[in-house]
Amino acid sequence: MAARKPGRAAGGRPVLTTPTTQPASPELILTRLAETPGVDLARGLGMLRNHEGKYIELMRKLCLSNVAQLASIKASLAAGDHAAARQAAHALKGAAGNLGLTAMFETAKALDELLQPECDARGVQDRVTELETAQHWLASVFDE
Repeated sequence: MAARKPGRAAGGRPVLTTPTTQPASPELILTRLAETPGVDLARGLGMLRNHEGKYIELMRKLCLSNVAQLASIKASLAAGDHAAARQAAHALKGAAGNLGLTAMFETAKALDELLQPECDARGVQDRVTELETAQHWLASVFDE
C-alpha cells in the first residue's frame, strides 16, 4: 500500500483533518493499520480482547479528540503555557499507546519530555509537526 501524503496548508504545514463522511469498511481500516509501520495492531486489539468493532470505534474517537488535543497544545504553546501543552501531550501519548499507535506514542512522549520551562523550541515544533502529520494519516485511514 502506498503511503498517503498529508494535505498541506500555505507554508507547507500539515492540515489537521478528521474522518470524512464516506467511511472505509472495517476490513480496509484494519488492513491499512496492519500494513503501517508505527502501528502495533495486535497490541491495540489485545487491549480490547480482539474486539475489532470496539477498536475501530475508539480509533475514530481518538482521531477526533486528537484534533482538539493538538489545537490545545498549539494554543498553550502560543500562550507560553508549557504545563498545559504538556498535559495535552501526555493525554495524547496515553491514548495512542493504548491503541497501539506506537509512532504517535513515541512522538507524543518526546514532546511531553521536551515541554519544560526552558525547552528546545525547535524540537517542540518538530514534534508538533510530526503529530499533525500522524493525525492526518490517522484520519485518512478511515476514508474510502
